[in-house]
Amino acid sequence: MWERILKFEIRGFSDARRAGKEYALEDYYESMILSEEEYQNLSNKEKQALHVKLGNLLKHFGKNSWDEERKKFHFAMNARAGRGVPSTMLPTEDYQKRPIQQRRNKRQQRRNKEEARQVKEVMERAKTKSRMILDYFKMWENMYNRLPTLTEITNSEGRPLTVDEERTFNEEYAIRTQE
Repeated sequence: MWERILKFEIRGFSDARRAGKEYALEDYYESMILSEEEYQNLSNKEKQALHVKLGNLLKHFGKNSWDEERKKFHFAMNARAGRGVPSTMLPTEDYQKRPIQQRRNKRQQRRNKEEARQVKEVMERAKTKSRMILDYFKMWENMYNRLPTLTEITNSEGRPLTVDEERTFNEEYAIRTQE
């Protein structure tokens, strides 16, 4: 690492500043942190700007887990300051367990329940459908690139279809013609 720093050509203050950000990120970050008292005296817009500045600094120069956690924190606090919700300068243990995170978790749980319900419905429908009819649909699509008719299936089977088989045919035909 030091070899890279020593080879770094510094032509002006901006180069020195960039080198400082890249190679002494933690020190640079700590120098930008305000005390909690100073932080609470800022307006919400100033708090937002500070969190965006710190988050972007870590986003561009940070490359370890410490930076990742702090980056998430600053972007969360930026969102809170924008809504006028109390925020803090430094991470607390429960900063993620706030209303937004709880709403996201509830939305995700609802989505998961809905997906599980839909899968269950599909499985229940599959249990009541005649497998033979579904196989005929697949065969006809592969062989003739079209859907079979009830007469074609009856002729292929050489017997009259049961009530369940006819119901499965009608349901499957309706589903596939809607697509």
